[in-house]
Amino acid sequence: MTEGEEPARPRLTVLPPGVIAGFAVVGLVLGWSVRRICDAVGRIPPGISWLQVSMTFFAAAILAMVGRDTWRAVRSRVAPLDFQRAVNRLVLARASALVAALVAGGYAGYAVSWLWNDVDYARALLLKSSVAAVGGLLMLAASLFLQAACRTEGDDSTPGKR
Repeated sequence: MTEGEEPARPRLTVLPPGVIAGFAVVGLVLGWSVRRICDAVGRIPPGISWLQVSMTFFAAAILAMVGRDTWRAVRSRVAPLDFQRAVNRLVLARASALVAALVAGGYAGYAVSWLWNDVDYARALLLKSSVAAVGGLLMLAASLFLQAACRTEGDDSTPGKR
């Protein structure tokens, strides 16, 4: 490095789609196996409340608002987002995407495990877990939007750099 040259900053890239898909598949298998394991050990499968379902939508809304604010701040000429905050938001987006993929996959797997059961309790769990899976997908979309909001024009991987 020559004098006056800025040191290279570590580069954080966006999360690869294969990793997100892998987490979703793990969640799907885990969610599907919950009922099977409960049946095998003689336990009642866990219920799902509407509060749990609503939390997936609430988390998606929070992530979407942070993404919108980040998008505006990164592109602002008046008060641009500093590098460290952009990195923090990118890390939040990456972690949220992984958690959202697990949540969406887990609830979807739990819903699938109740598909061929014709009991009212099973129908209620199928409905709630399906709606929660949609909330998990919205969480995933919002976290991917937040991840994209950390990018600037002309730079595909470093967040908030001007």
